[in-house]
Amino acid sequence: MKSSDIRVKIAQAMLTGSDMASLLQQVEAAIEYLRRKNRISHPSGKCDNGGRWYPFGKDEQVMASVRAPSREWPWSYMHACRTVGHCARLYDIDEQELRGIVRAINKGIDKTGNLAIQLADLEKWIASKQPQAIAAKP
Repeated sequence: MKSSDIRVKIAQAMLTGSDMASLLQQVEAAIEYLRRKNRISHPSGKCDNGGRWYPFGKDEQVMASVRAPSREWPWSYMHACRTVGHCARLYDIDEQELRGIVRAINKGIDKTGNLAIQLADLEKWIASKQPQAIAAKP
């Protein structure tokens, strides 16, 4: 998905409100991916006595076929939980669409096309749109 496609999708959702819930979910997934990638947030899980990390909760449920942790490679699941693919499965959205939104955020696209978007700004935007998205659902 190209950055221009993301802009069009956001504009259509803001004007019509029809696809706002889906867009909000995609933006939330992108924010979660970026937060995990930058070690701002962490997947749920714990270490066993051997120092191997295992996810639990929804992270465990959507874990793809990843090499099981060992004493030599104790963080294999943790690394997998920080990928775009895992975050897409976590939020039940298309991985390619998530990659496109992440790419748009990384390029700093906003409504004017030339200002950087900060994660905090995106989170505020999501919070302000959620009541509208709930009301727009049939």
